[in-house]
Amino acid sequence: MTGLWLYAYVVLPVVVIAMGYAAMRLTEPKHPPHAGPAE
Repeated sequence: MTGLWLYAYVVLPVVVIAMGYAAMRLTEPKHPPHAGPAE
């Protein structure tokens, strides 16, 4: 049981962060890698 909890606590955050990062990259494809904050 503990292994499942550890697996969930380790994998879920990584998957969420990866999906969020991929979503930002896909929604903003025309964003230069070395661009300052557009404020």
